[in-house]
Order: sequence, then C-alpha cells, then structure tokens
Amino acid sequence: MKYTTNYSMNSSMSSVDIKVTKDKSHPIWLYYVERTNITNVFRSLFRSFLTTDTDMSLTPVEDQDLVDLLTETMNYVFPYERSTITRGLGLEQLRWNIYQRVFGYDDKLKAFPRSPTANSDFHALQESIFLNIARAIWTKESTFQKLADPGSLLEMLTNMREILLARQMNTIEGASKYWAIGFHRLRKLLDNKRLIKDRLGITVIGEDQILIALGAKFKVPVPKNTLYLFDLAERMETTLLQIERTHWTIDQAQALYNSENHWKLLFNAYYRVWGKDFMQMAVHSFPATQPTQPIRR
Repeated sequence: MKYTTNYSMNSSMSSVDIKVTKDKSHPIWLYYVERTNITNVFRSLFRSFLTTDTDMSLTPVEDQDLVDLLTETMNYVFPYERSTITRGLGLEQLRWNIYQRVFGYDDKLKAFPRSPTANSDFHALQESIFLNIARAIWTKESTFQKLADPGSLLEMLTNMREILLARQMNTIEGASKYWAIGFHRLRKLLDNKRLIKDRLGITVIGEDQILIALGAKFKVPVPKNTLYLFDLAERMETTLLQIERTHWTIDQAQALYNSENHWKLLFNAYYRVWGKDFMQMAVHSFPATQPTQPIRR
C-alpha cells in the first residue's frame, strides 16, 4: 500500500534523531574498515617488526613502550586460535563469514567457511530504501509532483530490521565486538606520531593518507577511496543501528525524510565506494515531460 504522494516535507515537521554511536562494533562498520585493507597493511608491518630493523629501529630503552604497544596490538588482531575447531576454520576467516551471513557480502577471492544461509536481500533492500529517501528529498520543493512514499519506506524499514535482527545469532555479536576493538587499535596506531612520523618517516596528514602511504611502504595496496570507506563505515553503522533499534511507524518513516543532511552525506560516501548516485537516480524518477531542477547536494 502506498501512502501519500503529495506528502510535504518542511522544517516544521519532526525528524528522526540519527545519533552517531561512540562504541563502534556493528558488523557493517567492520566490513567497510576492512575494505581499506588495513589488516593486511599492519600484517606486513608486524612481520617487518618481528624479523628485521630495515623499516624501523626501536631501541629497548627509548621505545620499549612502543614495542609493547605493537606487540599487544599484534597479538590481539592476529590471535592464536584456542580450539582445534577455530584453528581449522581460521579466526580471520570467521570474520569474513560474518559479512557473508549478515549482509551477503562474499569476496570470491577469499577462502573461508561460507554459510548456506546468507542475507542475500540486504544490499538490494538498502539501496531501495536509499532511493526512496533520495526521491523524497529531491522532490520536496517541487510544484509538479511529490515522490515521497512513506508507506513503502515503512515496509522496507520493517523488513530491513527483521532481516538484520534475524542474523544476530550465535557468536556474531561477541565476535563483532572483539574485532571492533582490534580495528580501533589499528586505527589508533595510524594516529601514533612517534611510530608513523618519527620511526617510519611518514609525513602525510590524514588517517586515509597515512594508511595509503603505509601501504606503499610495505607494498600492500590500499584503495584510493579509503577516506570514503572510513566515512561510510561510520554512517552505515549509525543508519543500521537506527533501523534495528526502532519499532517503525508511518510517522517515524515520514520523519526520516527530514534528516536530510545525514542522508546526503551518506549518499556521497556511498557513491564514492559503490558508484551509485541516488540523488542523480532520483532526478530520473521524474516523468520526461516534466521539468527538473538542479541537483542539491
């Protein structure tokens, strides 16, 4: 059932308070951070740290705290399997299994235990939600036609909530929290001036640029869109947590349209990562005989 097509968005209507969480642990956050290749960059760094002093020379007097930090981080992010079962499956491989089970994201180049039940509807459903919202934002000031459809949005949000919550079973929540701590520790090392600048000689500014430079130093490829992968990790986690934690009503679905700034920033990052421009797609939602207006980003 489709509710109003003449729904009016304006500043007097309430919007959903989409709050950025402090503790990052949602699997979607892990997924996008991992796509920066940060784990493989630090895998190479740690191997160099253990086997040679060619890339960095840390003294046991001046740098003992840094040696301890690197060792502690390495042991946490690349742990030793404690059971014969996890040893056979692989802890890192089980992390990739989470992405496949929860989101249907399956990197065919990686060998890991794949689940026969995967959330194959997630990606298409999220893009349908985004396009619905983009259409509402795009046409909110149109005098010809309003394309807001909160009824369809309500149905999709409800479906999305159900399929996400249905996948939070067994060890997924605990494993996600564990790996989130590990990924945060890696990102903190990128901000460690003594390690990055003083010992490794990397002088660029910005987390993404430091990771790219670090990757070049250790001959590990890092995507050029790493800045947007980090950004999308934050925005997607915020969005999915909002969806999961809300018992959606038609009024709440309508109010979601008014969080315009959040959606435009998310859409921009999503375009840089996935190549889909939802605001541009919204333009083509207009009938060809009706005039359009400049894209508002």
